Amino acid sequence: MSYNHGVGIDVFGIRWFMTIAPARAVGLALLWLVPWLMVPLPAAAQQGPVDLRVLVDVSGSMKKNDPRNLRAPALGLLVGLLPEDARAGIWTFGEHVRAAVPVDTAGTAWKERARRVARRIRSDELYTDIEQALVAATTDWSAAAGDRYVILLTDGMVDVGGSEDTSAASRQRIRSGLLEGLEAKGATVHTIALSANADAGLLEALARGTGGWSEQVDSAEQLNRVFLRLFEKTTPPDTVPIDEGNRFTVDDAVSDMTLLVFRHSGAMASQIVQPDGSLLSSRNPLPDNVRWEVEQAYDLVTISDPPAGRWRIDAARDPDNRVMVVTNLRLEVDPLPNHMLHERSVPVVARLLREGGTVTDSAFLDVVSFQVAAGREGDRQVSSGMYPEGDPGNYALSVDAGSGEGTLAITVVADGRTFARQYRHEMRIHEEPGTIRMTAGEDGAVTLEATLAAGLMDLDTARLAYRALDGDEPEAITVAAASPGVWDTVLPRALAGRMIEVRLEAAQVDGDDYQLAIEGLVPGQPVPLPPLPRKEMPAAAAALDWSMVWIWVGVANLALWPLVGVGWWLWRRARARRAATVAEALS
Repeated sequence: MSYNHGVGIDVFGIRWFMTIAPARAVGLALLWLVPWLMVPLPAAAQQGPVDLRVLVDVSGSMKKNDPRNLRAPALGLLVGLLPEDARAGIWTFGEHVRAAVPVDTAGTAWKERARRVARRIRSDELYTDIEQALVAATTDWSAAAGDRYVILLTDGMVDVGGSEDTSAASRQRIRSGLLEGLEAKGATVHTIALSANADAGLLEALARGTGGWSEQVDSAEQLNRVFLRLFEKTTPPDTVPIDEGNRFTVDDAVSDMTLLVFRHSGAMASQIVQPDGSLLSSRNPLPDNVRWEVEQAYDLVTISDPPAGRWRIDAARDPDNRVMVVTNLRLEVDPLPNHMLHERSVPVVARLLREGGTVTDSAFLDVVSFQVAAGREGDRQVSSGMYPEGDPGNYALSVDAGSGEGTLAITVVADGRTFARQYRHEMRIHEEPGTIRMTAGEDGAVTLEATLAAGLMDLDTARLAYRALDGDEPEAITVAAASPGVWDTVLPRALAGRMIEVRLEAAQVDGDDYQLAIEGLVPGQPVPLPPLPRKEMPAAAAALDWSMVWIWVGVANLALWPLVGVGWWLWRRARARRAATVAEALS
Protein backbone atom coordinates (compact mmCIF):
# COMPACT_ATOMS: atom_id res chain seq x y z
CA MET A 1 0.00 0.00 0.00
CA SER A 2 1.32 3.41 -0.90
CA TYR A 3 1.21 6.60 1.19
CA ASN A 4 1.21 10.19 0.05
CA HIS A 5 1.42 12.21 3.26
CA GLY A 6 4.19 12.22 5.83
CA VAL A 7 4.90 13.86 9.17
CA GLY A 8 8.27 13.66 10.94
CA ILE A 9 8.78 13.17 14.67
CA ASP A 10 11.91 12.68 16.74
CA VAL A 11 12.44 9.66 18.97
CA PHE A 12 15.82 9.13 20.65
CA GLY A 13 17.19 11.90 18.42
CA ILE A 14 16.29 9.85 15.35
CA ARG A 15 13.93 11.25 12.72
CA TRP A 16 10.87 9.04 12.33
CA PHE A 17 8.43 9.39 9.48
CA MET A 18 4.70 9.14 9.86
CA THR A 19 2.59 8.19 6.86
CA ILE A 20 -1.18 8.44 6.47
CA ALA A 21 -3.23 6.35 4.08
CA PRO A 22 -4.77 8.08 1.03
CA ALA A 23 -8.30 7.32 2.21
CA ARG A 24 -7.59 9.13 5.43
CA ALA A 25 -5.98 12.08 3.62
CA VAL A 26 -9.11 12.42 1.49
CA GLY A 27 -11.20 12.26 4.63
CA LEU A 28 -9.19 15.09 6.18
CA ALA A 29 -9.65 17.18 3.07
CA LEU A 30 -13.39 16.60 3.17
CA LEU A 31 -13.45 17.76 6.78
CA TRP A 32 -12.40 21.20 5.62
CA LEU A 33 -15.44 21.26 3.35
CA VAL A 34 -17.87 19.63 5.81
CA PRO A 35 -17.34 21.39 9.17
CA TRP A 36 -20.53 19.95 10.60
CA LEU A 37 -18.97 16.50 10.94
CA MET A 38 -18.82 16.13 14.72
CA VAL A 39 -17.47 13.89 17.45
CA PRO A 40 -20.28 11.76 18.94
CA LEU A 41 -20.84 12.71 22.55
CA PRO A 42 -22.86 11.40 25.49
CA ALA A 43 -26.39 12.72 25.31
CA ALA A 44 -26.90 13.25 29.02
CA ALA A 45 -25.14 15.51 31.46
CA GLN A 46 -23.63 14.34 34.75
CA GLN A 47 -25.95 12.39 36.99
CA GLY A 48 -25.55 12.45 40.75
CA PRO A 49 -22.55 13.35 42.91
CA VAL A 50 -19.02 12.47 41.89
CA ASP A 51 -16.74 9.92 43.54
CA LEU A 52 -13.13 11.18 43.54
CA ARG A 53 -9.97 9.35 44.64
CA VAL A 54 -6.76 11.40 44.97
CA LEU A 55 -3.35 9.64 44.99
CA VAL A 56 -0.32 11.66 46.13
CA ASP A 57 3.30 10.53 45.70
CA VAL A 58 5.36 10.84 48.92
CA SER A 59 8.55 9.15 47.68
CA GLY A 60 11.92 10.68 48.59
CA SER A 61 12.45 12.18 45.13
CA MET A 62 9.63 14.62 45.89
CA LYS A 63 12.07 16.49 48.16
CA LYS A 64 13.82 17.62 44.98
CA ASN A 65 10.78 18.20 42.77
CA ASP A 66 8.59 19.75 45.47
CA PRO A 67 11.06 21.12 48.05
CA ARG A 68 8.53 23.57 49.53
CA ASN A 69 5.83 20.88 49.74
CA LEU A 70 3.47 22.80 47.48
CA ARG A 71 1.39 19.65 47.13
CA ALA A 72 -0.19 20.64 50.45
CA PRO A 73 -1.84 23.95 49.39
CA ALA A 74 -2.75 22.49 45.99
CA LEU A 75 -4.47 19.55 47.68
CA GLY A 76 -6.07 21.98 50.13
CA LEU A 77 -7.45 23.96 47.17
CA LEU A 78 -9.02 20.86 45.67
CA VAL A 79 -10.51 19.91 49.04
CA GLY A 80 -11.94 23.39 49.55
CA LEU A 81 -13.59 23.43 46.12
CA LEU A 82 -15.30 20.04 46.37
CA PRO A 83 -19.09 20.23 46.73
CA GLU A 84 -20.34 18.81 50.00
CA ASP A 85 -22.34 16.07 48.30
CA ALA A 86 -19.23 14.63 46.60
CA ARG A 87 -17.60 11.47 47.88
CA ALA A 88 -13.81 11.61 48.11
CA GLY A 89 -10.76 9.93 49.59
CA ILE A 90 -7.01 10.66 49.68
CA TRP A 91 -4.18 8.12 49.54
CA THR A 92 -0.43 8.66 49.87
CA PHE A 93 1.99 6.20 48.29
CA GLY A 94 5.68 5.45 48.13
CA GLU A 95 7.00 2.20 49.54
CA HIS A 96 3.68 1.88 51.39
CA VAL A 97 0.14 2.88 50.42
CA ARG A 98 -1.94 4.60 53.10
CA ALA A 99 -5.55 5.78 53.13
CA ALA A 100 -4.70 9.19 54.55
CA VAL A 101 -8.33 10.36 54.43
CA PRO A 102 -10.88 7.53 54.06
CA VAL A 103 -13.65 7.84 51.49
CA ASP A 104 -16.65 9.76 52.78
CA THR A 105 -18.99 12.58 51.87
CA ALA A 106 -16.97 15.80 51.55
CA GLY A 107 -18.74 17.67 54.32
CA THR A 108 -17.21 20.08 56.83
CA ALA A 109 -15.67 17.40 59.06
CA TRP A 110 -14.14 15.52 56.11
CA LYS A 111 -12.67 18.73 54.68
CA GLU A 112 -11.12 19.75 58.00
CA ARG A 113 -9.46 16.36 58.32
CA ALA A 114 -8.26 16.48 54.71
CA ARG A 115 -6.68 19.92 55.24
CA ARG A 116 -4.81 18.66 58.33
CA VAL A 117 -3.55 15.65 56.37
CA ALA A 118 -2.45 17.87 53.47
CA ARG A 119 -0.34 20.01 55.81
CA ARG A 120 1.43 16.88 57.13
CA ILE A 121 2.45 15.47 53.74
CA ARG A 122 6.14 14.49 53.67
CA SER A 123 8.58 12.99 51.15
CA ASP A 124 10.40 10.21 52.99
CA GLU A 125 9.58 6.86 51.38
CA LEU A 126 11.91 4.76 49.26
CA TYR A 127 9.88 3.54 46.33
CA THR A 128 6.97 4.53 44.03
CA ASP A 129 4.34 1.78 44.07
CA ILE A 130 1.78 3.22 41.66
CA GLU A 131 0.15 -0.16 41.07
CA GLN A 132 -0.83 -0.77 44.69
CA ALA A 133 -1.98 2.85 45.07
CA LEU A 134 -4.42 2.43 42.17
CA VAL A 135 -5.60 -0.93 43.51
CA ALA A 136 -6.13 0.34 47.06
CA ALA A 137 -8.00 3.47 45.96
CA THR A 138 -10.42 1.71 43.61
CA THR A 139 -10.88 -1.74 45.12
CA ASP A 140 -14.38 -0.91 46.42
CA TRP A 141 -15.58 0.08 42.95
CA SER A 142 -17.41 -2.70 41.16
CA ALA A 143 -19.15 -2.37 37.80
CA ALA A 144 -19.44 1.05 36.19
CA ALA A 145 -21.80 3.32 38.10
CA GLY A 146 -21.93 7.10 38.49
CA ASP A 147 -19.14 9.58 37.89
CA ARG A 148 -15.84 8.10 39.10
CA TYR A 149 -12.52 9.89 38.91
CA VAL A 150 -8.92 9.29 39.96
CA ILE A 151 -6.31 12.05 40.21
CA LEU A 152 -2.77 10.62 40.28
CA LEU A 153 0.17 12.89 41.15
CA THR A 154 3.69 11.46 40.84
CA ASP A 155 7.21 12.50 39.87
CA GLY A 156 8.77 9.16 38.97
CA MET A 157 8.67 5.73 37.45
CA VAL A 158 7.11 2.56 38.85
CA ASP A 159 9.58 1.33 41.48
CA VAL A 160 8.52 -1.42 43.88
CA GLY A 161 12.00 -2.38 45.06
CA GLY A 162 13.89 -5.55 44.28
CA SER A 163 15.10 -6.18 40.75
CA GLU A 164 14.36 -4.08 37.70
CA ASP A 165 12.29 -6.97 36.36
CA THR A 166 9.98 -6.76 39.39
CA SER A 167 9.18 -3.09 38.73
CA ALA A 168 8.79 -3.79 34.98
CA ALA A 169 6.26 -6.51 35.78
CA SER A 170 4.30 -4.10 38.00
CA ARG A 171 4.25 -1.51 35.24
CA GLN A 172 3.04 -4.13 32.77
CA ARG A 173 0.19 -5.12 35.08
CA ILE A 174 -0.92 -1.48 35.27
CA ARG A 175 -0.98 -1.13 31.47
CA SER A 176 -2.82 -4.38 30.99
CA GLY A 177 -5.26 -5.83 33.53
CA LEU A 178 -5.44 -2.85 35.91
CA LEU A 179 -6.15 -0.29 33.19
CA GLU A 180 -8.75 -2.55 31.64
CA GLY A 181 -10.35 -2.95 35.07
CA LEU A 182 -10.50 0.81 35.58
CA GLU A 183 -12.23 1.19 32.22
CA ALA A 184 -14.74 -1.52 33.15
CA LYS A 185 -15.51 0.30 36.41
CA GLY A 186 -16.24 3.50 34.50
CA ALA A 187 -13.30 5.37 36.03
CA THR A 188 -11.70 8.40 34.41
CA VAL A 189 -8.03 8.82 35.39
CA HIS A 190 -6.38 12.25 35.39
CA THR A 191 -2.59 12.22 35.80
CA ILE A 192 -0.05 14.87 36.84
CA ALA A 193 3.67 14.36 36.14
CA LEU A 194 5.70 16.57 38.48
CA SER A 195 9.00 15.86 36.76
CA ALA A 196 10.47 15.27 33.33
CA ASN A 197 11.63 11.92 34.77
CA ALA A 198 8.07 10.73 35.37
CA ASP A 199 6.86 7.80 33.30
CA ALA A 200 5.15 9.81 30.56
CA GLY A 201 4.17 6.71 28.60
CA LEU A 202 2.40 5.09 31.55
CA LEU A 203 0.66 8.27 32.74
CA GLU A 204 -0.47 9.04 29.20
CA ALA A 205 -1.84 5.51 28.78
CA LEU A 206 -3.81 5.77 32.03
CA ALA A 207 -5.30 9.13 31.06
CA ARG A 208 -5.99 8.61 27.36
CA GLY A 209 -7.11 5.02 27.87
CA THR A 210 -9.87 6.19 30.22
CA GLY A 211 -10.70 9.48 28.50
CA GLY A 212 -8.89 11.47 31.19
CA TRP A 213 -6.44 14.39 31.18
CA SER A 214 -2.66 14.27 31.59
CA GLU A 215 -0.48 17.19 32.65
CA GLN A 216 3.30 17.61 32.64
CA VAL A 217 4.29 20.44 35.00
CA ASP A 218 7.76 21.94 35.19
CA SER A 219 7.53 23.09 38.81
CA ALA A 220 5.38 22.58 41.87
CA GLU A 221 4.30 26.25 41.63
CA GLN A 222 1.95 25.18 38.83
CA LEU A 223 0.12 22.62 40.95
CA ASN A 224 -2.59 24.98 42.24
CA ARG A 225 -3.78 25.81 38.73
CA VAL A 226 -3.52 22.20 37.58
CA PHE A 227 -5.66 21.03 40.50
CA LEU A 228 -8.18 23.75 39.65
CA ARG A 229 -8.35 22.51 36.05
CA LEU A 230 -8.84 18.90 37.16
CA PHE A 231 -11.49 19.93 39.69
CA GLU A 232 -13.43 21.57 36.87
CA LYS A 233 -13.17 18.35 34.86
CA THR A 234 -14.44 16.16 37.69
CA THR A 235 -17.06 18.51 39.14
CA PRO A 236 -17.94 21.31 36.67
CA PRO A 237 -19.06 24.15 38.96
CA ASP A 238 -21.67 26.82 38.33
CA THR A 239 -19.68 30.03 37.91
CA VAL A 240 -20.31 33.72 37.41
CA PRO A 241 -18.17 35.52 34.78
CA ILE A 242 -15.63 38.14 35.90
CA ASP A 243 -15.26 41.14 33.57
CA GLU A 244 -12.10 43.05 32.63
CA GLY A 245 -12.49 45.31 35.66
CA ASN A 246 -12.55 42.36 38.08
CA ARG A 247 -16.31 42.89 38.59
CA PHE A 248 -19.05 40.28 38.70
CA THR A 249 -22.80 40.17 39.33
CA VAL A 250 -24.55 38.19 42.05
CA ASP A 251 -28.30 37.68 41.68
CA ASP A 252 -31.05 36.66 44.08
CA ALA A 253 -30.89 33.01 42.93
CA VAL A 254 -27.38 32.59 44.44
CA SER A 255 -27.42 31.09 47.94
CA ASP A 256 -23.65 30.64 48.39
CA MET A 257 -20.56 31.63 46.50
CA THR A 258 -16.86 30.76 46.65
CA LEU A 259 -14.20 33.09 45.30
CA LEU A 260 -10.80 31.79 44.25
CA VAL A 261 -8.33 34.67 43.95
CA PHE A 262 -4.75 33.90 42.90
CA ARG A 263 -1.95 36.10 44.28
CA HIS A 264 1.44 36.60 42.70
CA SER A 265 4.64 36.78 44.73
CA GLY A 266 4.87 40.08 46.62
CA ALA A 267 1.25 41.06 45.92
CA MET A 268 -0.80 42.91 48.52
CA ALA A 269 -3.49 41.06 50.45
CA SER A 270 -6.67 40.61 48.41
CA GLN A 271 -9.87 42.47 49.22
CA ILE A 272 -13.47 42.06 48.07
CA VAL A 273 -15.70 45.06 47.52
CA GLN A 274 -19.36 44.35 48.28
CA PRO A 275 -22.27 45.97 46.40
CA ASP A 276 -22.68 48.60 49.15
CA GLY A 277 -19.00 49.57 48.87
CA SER A 278 -17.85 47.93 52.11
CA LEU A 279 -14.65 45.84 52.09
CA LEU A 280 -14.03 42.25 53.06
CA SER A 281 -10.42 41.38 53.93
CA SER A 282 -8.62 38.58 55.73
CA ARG A 283 -6.83 41.24 57.80
CA ASN A 284 -10.08 42.51 59.31
CA PRO A 285 -12.80 40.82 61.37
CA LEU A 286 -15.18 38.93 59.12
CA PRO A 287 -18.96 38.53 59.31
CA ASP A 288 -20.31 35.16 60.41
CA ASN A 289 -21.34 34.30 56.85
CA VAL A 290 -17.76 34.65 55.48
CA ARG A 291 -14.94 32.07 55.71
CA TRP A 292 -11.55 33.17 54.36
CA GLU A 293 -8.66 30.75 53.81
CA VAL A 294 -5.28 32.31 53.05
CA GLU A 295 -2.56 30.26 51.35
CA GLN A 296 0.77 31.36 49.96
CA ALA A 297 -0.48 31.71 46.36
CA TYR A 298 -4.25 32.11 46.65
CA ASP A 299 -7.25 33.14 48.75
CA LEU A 300 -10.34 30.95 48.99
CA VAL A 301 -13.36 32.90 50.25
CA THR A 302 -16.77 31.34 50.91
CA ILE A 303 -19.76 33.63 51.47
CA SER A 304 -23.20 32.39 52.47
CA ASP A 305 -26.30 34.38 51.43
CA PRO A 306 -24.32 37.03 49.52
CA PRO A 307 -26.27 40.23 48.82
CA ALA A 308 -27.33 40.69 45.21
CA GLY A 309 -25.59 43.33 43.14
CA ARG A 310 -22.23 44.26 41.61
CA TRP A 311 -19.13 42.94 43.38
CA ARG A 312 -15.46 43.61 42.70
CA ILE A 313 -12.23 41.76 43.49
CA ASP A 314 -9.58 44.22 44.64
CA ALA A 315 -6.51 42.31 43.40
CA ALA A 316 -4.53 41.76 40.22
CA ARG A 317 -6.61 40.30 37.42
CA ASP A 318 -5.90 36.63 36.76
CA PRO A 319 -7.57 34.41 34.12
CA ASP A 320 -7.77 31.57 36.66
CA ASN A 321 -9.72 33.56 39.24
CA ARG A 322 -13.17 32.06 39.77
CA VAL A 323 -16.53 32.95 41.32
CA MET A 324 -18.35 29.65 41.94
CA VAL A 325 -21.95 29.75 43.07
CA VAL A 326 -24.61 27.50 44.53
CA THR A 327 -27.84 28.43 42.82
CA ASN A 328 -31.22 27.10 41.71
CA LEU A 329 -30.66 28.76 38.31
CA ARG A 330 -27.89 26.77 36.66
CA LEU A 331 -26.17 26.65 33.29
CA GLU A 332 -25.87 23.06 32.10
CA VAL A 333 -23.68 22.05 29.14
CA ASP A 334 -23.69 18.59 27.60
CA PRO A 335 -20.43 16.79 28.49
CA LEU A 336 -17.53 17.71 26.21
CA PRO A 337 -14.64 15.34 25.46
CA ASN A 338 -11.15 15.83 26.85
CA HIS A 339 -9.62 14.76 23.52
CA MET A 340 -10.49 15.53 19.92
CA LEU A 341 -8.88 15.17 16.50
CA HIS A 342 -7.83 18.34 14.75
CA GLU A 343 -9.83 19.64 11.79
CA ARG A 344 -13.00 18.36 13.42
CA SER A 345 -15.94 20.14 15.06
CA VAL A 346 -17.60 19.55 18.38
CA PRO A 347 -21.24 20.44 19.16
CA VAL A 348 -21.72 22.60 22.25
CA VAL A 349 -25.26 22.28 23.63
CA ALA A 350 -26.40 24.30 26.64
CA ARG A 351 -29.54 25.10 28.61
CA LEU A 352 -30.60 26.86 31.78
CA LEU A 353 -32.01 24.75 34.59
CA ARG A 354 -34.31 26.01 37.33
CA GLU A 355 -34.98 23.64 40.21
CA GLY A 356 -33.50 20.85 38.06
CA GLY A 357 -35.77 21.34 35.04
CA THR A 358 -34.94 22.99 31.71
CA VAL A 359 -36.15 26.59 31.43
CA THR A 360 -38.44 26.79 28.40
CA ASP A 361 -40.35 30.03 29.13
CA SER A 362 -39.88 32.03 25.93
CA ALA A 363 -40.48 35.36 27.68
CA PHE A 364 -37.60 34.60 30.02
CA LEU A 365 -35.28 33.18 27.34
CA ASP A 366 -35.88 36.14 25.02
CA VAL A 367 -33.75 38.31 27.32
CA VAL A 368 -31.00 35.70 27.74
CA SER A 369 -27.99 35.67 25.43
CA PHE A 370 -26.15 32.35 24.98
CA GLN A 371 -22.56 32.77 23.79
CA VAL A 372 -19.66 30.39 23.09
CA ALA A 373 -16.08 31.68 23.13
CA ALA A 374 -13.31 29.38 21.89
CA GLY A 375 -9.60 29.73 21.26
CA ARG A 376 -6.28 27.94 21.42
CA GLU A 377 -4.23 28.26 24.60
CA GLY A 378 -2.53 31.66 24.69
CA ASP A 379 -4.78 33.13 21.98
CA ARG A 380 -7.75 35.43 22.47
CA GLN A 381 -11.07 33.60 22.45
CA VAL A 382 -13.52 34.39 19.65
CA SER A 383 -17.16 34.63 20.76
CA SER A 384 -20.21 33.52 18.75
CA GLY A 385 -23.91 33.38 19.54
CA MET A 386 -25.73 30.09 20.15
CA TYR A 387 -29.08 29.33 18.58
CA PRO A 388 -32.14 27.33 19.65
CA GLU A 389 -31.84 23.75 18.50
CA GLY A 390 -33.52 20.47 19.31
CA ASP A 391 -35.61 20.31 22.49
CA PRO A 392 -37.17 23.53 23.80
CA GLY A 393 -34.73 25.54 25.87
CA ASN A 394 -31.63 24.01 24.23
CA TYR A 395 -29.08 26.25 22.49
CA ALA A 396 -26.26 24.89 20.32
CA LEU A 397 -23.27 25.82 18.22
CA SER A 398 -20.47 23.80 16.60
CA VAL A 399 -16.92 24.77 17.55
CA ASP A 400 -14.04 24.01 15.18
CA ALA A 401 -10.95 22.41 16.70
CA GLY A 402 -8.63 24.05 14.17
CA SER A 403 -5.52 22.54 12.68
CA GLY A 404 -2.57 21.01 14.50
CA GLU A 405 -1.87 19.97 18.07
CA GLY A 406 -2.80 22.16 21.01
CA THR A 407 -5.25 22.90 23.79
CA LEU A 408 -8.63 24.41 22.97
CA ALA A 409 -10.40 26.43 25.68
CA ILE A 410 -14.19 26.73 25.46
CA THR A 411 -16.28 29.14 27.55
CA VAL A 412 -20.09 29.18 27.51
CA VAL A 413 -21.95 32.17 29.00
CA ALA A 414 -25.67 32.67 29.54
CA ASP A 415 -26.26 36.37 30.21
CA GLY A 416 -29.70 37.50 31.35
CA ARG A 417 -28.77 41.13 32.11
CA THR A 418 -29.58 40.79 35.83
CA PHE A 419 -27.72 37.48 36.10
CA ALA A 420 -24.97 35.57 34.31
CA ARG A 421 -23.73 31.99 34.39
CA GLN A 422 -20.52 30.61 32.94
CA TYR A 423 -19.06 27.20 32.05
CA ARG A 424 -15.43 26.44 31.13
CA HIS A 425 -13.80 23.44 29.50
CA GLU A 426 -10.44 22.57 27.94
CA MET A 427 -9.79 19.81 25.45
CA ARG A 428 -6.58 18.44 24.02
CA ILE A 429 -6.45 18.57 20.22
CA HIS A 430 -4.47 15.81 18.50
CA GLU A 431 -3.23 15.44 14.95
CA GLU A 432 -3.23 11.71 15.56
CA PRO A 433 -5.54 9.74 17.88
CA GLY A 434 -2.74 7.36 18.78
CA THR A 435 0.81 7.48 20.08
CA ILE A 436 3.65 5.08 19.37
CA ARG A 437 6.90 5.17 21.31
CA MET A 438 9.97 3.03 21.89
CA THR A 439 11.93 3.08 25.13
CA ALA A 440 15.27 1.41 25.82
CA GLY A 441 15.82 -0.07 29.28
CA GLU A 442 19.06 -0.17 31.21
CA ASP A 443 19.48 -3.81 30.21
CA GLY A 444 19.26 -2.87 26.51
CA ALA A 445 15.76 -4.27 26.00
CA VAL A 446 13.57 -2.06 23.80
CA THR A 447 9.87 -1.76 24.63
CA LEU A 448 7.30 -0.83 21.99
CA GLU A 449 4.28 1.00 23.43
CA ALA A 450 1.18 2.36 21.72
CA THR A 451 -2.00 4.01 22.99
CA LEU A 452 -5.27 5.06 21.36
CA ALA A 453 -7.39 7.78 22.93
CA ALA A 454 -10.65 6.46 24.32
CA GLY A 455 -13.65 8.07 22.68
CA LEU A 456 -11.90 8.85 19.40
CA MET A 457 -11.46 5.33 18.03
CA ASP A 458 -13.39 2.07 17.91
CA LEU A 459 -10.99 0.10 20.07
CA ASP A 460 -12.52 -3.25 19.08
CA THR A 461 -11.17 -2.76 15.55
CA ALA A 462 -7.66 -1.68 16.58
CA ARG A 463 -4.59 -3.63 15.43
CA LEU A 464 -0.85 -3.01 15.94
CA ALA A 465 1.90 -4.78 13.99
CA TYR A 466 5.59 -4.29 13.18
CA ARG A 467 8.01 -5.68 10.62
CA ALA A 468 11.70 -5.40 9.78
CA LEU A 469 12.48 -3.48 6.59
CA ASP A 470 15.92 -4.89 5.83
CA GLY A 471 15.03 -8.52 5.15
CA ASP A 472 13.63 -10.49 2.21
CA GLU A 473 9.81 -10.33 2.31
CA PRO A 474 9.71 -9.64 6.04
CA GLU A 475 6.65 -10.92 7.89
CA ALA A 476 4.60 -8.50 10.02
CA ILE A 477 4.31 -9.45 13.68
CA THR A 478 0.94 -8.60 15.29
CA VAL A 479 1.09 -7.37 18.90
CA ALA A 480 -1.72 -8.39 21.23
CA ALA A 481 -3.29 -5.48 23.13
CA ALA A 482 -2.47 -5.32 26.84
CA SER A 483 -5.90 -3.73 27.30
CA PRO A 484 -8.33 -2.06 24.86
CA GLY A 485 -6.37 0.61 22.99
CA VAL A 486 -3.09 -0.09 24.83
CA TRP A 487 -0.11 -2.15 23.59
CA ASP A 488 3.10 -2.98 25.44
CA THR A 489 5.68 -5.48 24.11
CA VAL A 490 9.44 -6.05 24.20
CA LEU A 491 11.00 -6.16 20.74
CA PRO A 492 13.26 -9.10 19.87
CA ARG A 493 16.95 -8.39 20.51
CA ALA A 494 17.68 -9.27 16.90
CA LEU A 495 15.98 -6.01 15.81
CA ALA A 496 18.44 -3.74 17.66
CA GLY A 497 20.04 -1.30 15.23
CA ARG A 498 17.68 -2.26 12.40
CA MET A 499 14.98 -0.33 10.54
CA ILE A 500 11.42 -1.38 11.31
CA GLU A 501 7.91 -0.22 10.39
CA VAL A 502 5.19 -0.03 13.05
CA ARG A 503 1.62 0.19 11.83
CA LEU A 504 -1.46 1.07 13.90
CA GLU A 505 -4.87 0.52 12.30
CA ALA A 506 -8.39 1.13 13.62
CA ALA A 507 -11.79 2.50 12.68
CA GLN A 508 -12.68 5.94 13.96
CA VAL A 509 -15.92 6.45 15.86
CA ASP A 510 -17.42 8.09 12.78
CA GLY A 511 -16.65 5.00 10.73
CA ASP A 512 -13.63 6.22 8.73
CA ASP A 513 -10.61 3.93 8.54
CA TYR A 514 -7.44 5.11 10.23
CA GLN A 515 -3.86 4.00 9.61
CA LEU A 516 -0.67 5.28 11.17
CA ALA A 517 2.62 3.88 9.87
CA ILE A 518 5.98 4.87 11.36
CA GLU A 519 9.42 3.86 10.16
CA GLY A 520 12.52 4.18 12.30
CA LEU A 521 15.70 2.70 13.67
CA VAL A 522 15.39 0.49 16.73
CA PRO A 523 17.67 1.85 19.49
CA GLY A 524 20.70 -0.24 20.41
CA GLN A 525 23.62 -1.91 18.72
CA PRO A 526 23.09 -4.55 16.04
CA VAL A 527 23.26 -8.06 17.43
CA PRO A 528 26.67 -9.55 16.39
CA LEU A 529 26.82 -12.77 14.39
CA PRO A 530 27.63 -15.85 16.48
CA PRO A 531 31.37 -16.78 16.33
CA LEU A 532 32.48 -19.66 14.11
CA PRO A 533 33.21 -22.95 15.92
CA ARG A 534 36.82 -23.00 17.13
CA LYS A 535 38.99 -25.83 15.76
CA GLU A 536 42.02 -27.24 17.55
CA MET A 537 45.21 -26.56 15.56
CA PRO A 538 47.59 -29.49 14.76
CA ALA A 539 50.69 -29.66 16.91
CA ALA A 540 52.92 -28.90 13.90
CA ALA A 541 50.98 -25.71 13.22
CA ALA A 542 50.96 -24.56 16.81
CA ALA A 543 52.24 -21.07 17.45
CA LEU A 544 56.00 -20.82 18.33
CA ASP A 545 57.08 -19.94 21.82
CA TRP A 546 59.93 -17.49 21.01
CA SER A 547 61.21 -17.34 24.57
CA MET A 548 62.06 -21.04 24.45
CA VAL A 549 63.61 -20.62 21.01
CA TRP A 550 66.11 -18.07 22.30
CA ILE A 551 66.93 -20.21 25.33
CA TRP A 552 67.83 -23.16 23.09
CA VAL A 553 69.86 -20.90 20.80
CA GLY A 554 71.88 -19.82 23.83
CA VAL A 555 72.42 -23.40 24.98
CA ALA A 556 73.54 -24.37 21.49
CA ASN A 557 76.07 -21.50 21.43
CA LEU A 558 77.52 -22.47 24.78
CA ALA A 559 77.97 -26.06 23.59
CA LEU A 560 79.51 -24.92 20.27
CA TRP A 561 82.32 -22.71 21.60
CA PRO A 562 84.43 -25.57 23.14
CA LEU A 563 84.22 -27.48 19.88
CA VAL A 564 85.36 -24.39 17.97
CA GLY A 565 88.33 -24.01 20.34
CA VAL A 566 89.44 -27.65 20.02
CA GLY A 567 89.12 -27.49 16.24
CA TRP A 568 91.23 -24.29 16.09
CA TRP A 569 93.97 -25.92 18.28
CA LEU A 570 94.07 -29.05 16.10
CA TRP A 571 94.30 -26.90 12.96
CA ARG A 572 97.25 -24.90 14.35
CA ARG A 573 99.06 -28.10 15.34
CA ALA A 574 98.60 -29.69 11.93
CA ARG A 575 99.85 -26.49 10.25
CA ALA A 576 103.00 -26.46 12.40
CA ARG A 577 103.77 -30.10 11.50
CA ARG A 578 103.43 -29.35 7.78
CA ALA A 579 105.81 -26.40 8.07
CA ALA A 580 108.40 -28.50 9.91
CA THR A 581 108.21 -31.22 7.24
CA VAL A 582 108.78 -28.71 4.43
CA ALA A 583 111.77 -27.16 6.18
CA GLU A 584 113.38 -30.57 6.72
CA ALA A 585 112.95 -31.44 3.06
CA LEU A 586 114.63 -28.22 1.89
CA SER A 587 117.65 -28.83 4.08
